[in-house]
Amino acid sequence: MSTREKIVSLTPLEPDFFKANFGRWIDFQEVDLAILPGDASEEQVCEAVADATVIFGDGRHFIPVTRRIMEAAPRLKIIQMPSVGYDEVDLKAADELGIPVANTQGCNAPSVAEHAIMFMLVLLKRGLLNHEATLRGEWPQMDIAVGGKVLELGGKTLGILGLGAIGTEVAKRARVFGPQIIYNKRSRLPEDEEKRLGVEYAGFDELLQLSDILSVHVPLTPETWGMIGREEIAMMKPGAILLNLARGGVVDDAALAEALREGRLSGAGLDVFQDEPLGPGSVFVGVENVMTSPHVSGASKETMGRGFKMCGENLARVFRGEDPEYVVNLK
Repeated sequence: MSTREKIVSLTPLEPDFFKANFGRWIDFQEVDLAILPGDASEEQVCEAVADATVIFGDGRHFIPVTRRIMEAAPRLKIIQMPSVGYDEVDLKAADELGIPVANTQGCNAPSVAEHAIMFMLVLLKRGLLNHEATLRGEWPQMDIAVGGKVLELGGKTLGILGLGAIGTEVAKRARVFGPQIIYNKRSRLPEDEEKRLGVEYAGFDELLQLSDILSVHVPLTPETWGMIGREEIAMMKPGAILLNLARGGVVDDAALAEALREGRLSGAGLDVFQDEPLGPGSVFVGVENVMTSPHVSGASKETMGRGFKMCGENLARVFRGEDPEYVVNLK
C-alpha cells in the first residue's frame, strides 16, 4: 500500500478547481486526490477511503461519514469538513476511533449574518409579495400605505437563539437599525460583553414570548433537535417572524408551515429545512410571506476563500505531523 498522503473528497468539486484552491498549501505532486460523485454510496466511499489519510467531507451535507467508512480507512488522520456544520459525521465513532474531525469555525459568520438581515428586511417590508404583485400588473400602493402591513426593524424586539460567531455578527449588524436585541445561549455572556454588543439575556421561554423576530443560530445536536416545535411556536408572539439559518432539524417545518397558514406567525425566512432538497410536496409550497434559499446563506465568495484557507492550512499541518486546529471532537 502507498505511503503517500491521499485526500478523498466527498464534496464533488472539479479536480482542477480543488487543486487550484488548495495548491497554495498542498503539493499535489506529492499528495493523491480522489473526488467522489455527489451521489456516492456508502459502499463507494468505503472503497475509495481504503488508503486515504484525509476525508474531505461533503460541504452540501448529503454524504454522511459513518462508522463503517471510518473503519474502512485504517490510515485516516483527519476528517476535514469544508463547512461549519458537521452533523453528518458520526462523532461518537470518530471519538472511539481517535479520529479528529475539524470544521471551518466562524468562516461563514459574516455571510450568514448578512443573509439573516436580508430575510428580516424583506419580510418586514413584504418585499417578495409586493414584487410579485407589481409584476402581475397590480398596484397595491394604498393597501401597503394604509394597511399597516409594512414594518420597520427599528423599535422591534429581535431575539437571537444561539449567540456564537454567527449570532454575534447578526447582533452587530442589526443594532444599527435600532431594535432591542435579546438573546439566549447555554452560557450567559459577561455583563461587559453584553453591553459591548448591545444585547440583553433572556430565558428560553422569555425569548420566544418577547421576540418580534426570532433568528435561530444554534448547531444541530441531540439537545437542539426539534428545539423549535409546535409547543414553542405556539408560545411566540402573534404575528412574529421566525428565521432559521442554522439546521433544518432545529425547527419543526410542518408546525411552522401550519402557524404561517393560520396567520399566527406573519413570516419566515428559511435557508435550511428538515428535508433537503425541497420538492414540490414541501409543506411550504403555497405559503405566503415565506422567503427561502437553498442552504446557501454562508456560501459567499469571501466565505469560500476563508474556508479554503482554513482547510488548506489545517491539512498541511496534519501532513507535517502537527496537531490540527478547529477540532470539534476528542475533548
